[in-house]
Amino acid sequence: GRLAALGYLSTITSPSVLAGEGAAARVSVRVQAAGSGAAELRLFVCLRQRQPRRQRRAAAVAARAEAAGRTVVAFDLGSYASAMTDAEVGAMARQLGLCYGYNRGLPQPFRLALCGLRDAAPVAARLEAHCWRSWVLGRHEEPPWGTWPAASLVYLSADAEATLDRIEAGDVLVIGGVVDH
Repeated sequence: GRLAALGYLSTITSPSVLAGEGAAARVSVRVQAAGSGAAELRLFVCLRQRQPRRQRRAAAVAARAEAAGRTVVAFDLGSYASAMTDAEVGAMARQLGLCYGYNRGLPQPFRLALCGLRDAAPVAARLEAHCWRSWVLGRHEEPPWGTWPAASLVYLSADAEATLDRIEAGDVLVIGGVVDH
């Protein structure tokens, strides 16, 4: 009985079953006395993909922002990626990392999105150093005008003549992804 149960347990927890990044298994074994005086062995196995704690917390913040209908702040990375030097692309990646980290700490965070990723390969490559694939935010291959309705887009610029007095529900605030020191 016991050797057979251990053999069965080892086949369930073999590396081929648990392969994959972040895979986790929880095995619980219960031995209970059966009515006839014999022991009954019950084996419970729970396999699931486990997310790191930081990623779970960030997902919870994003879910709260989504549920509350928070405003989207979209970074248009594709429109200006080809115009920036390598140093400017690096500065852009650092600034995006700072924005993401600051937003996570807000009591009412914005919903963040990176747009135009199809044309922003240099920026995406530099974001790898900041572990951006674990960030909980929207990722869109298309530019903002191909992702959201044009009526909801509000492009933010320091050179704008009009002042933004209020933000409406459903607005998408677009920040051009350019660093031009």
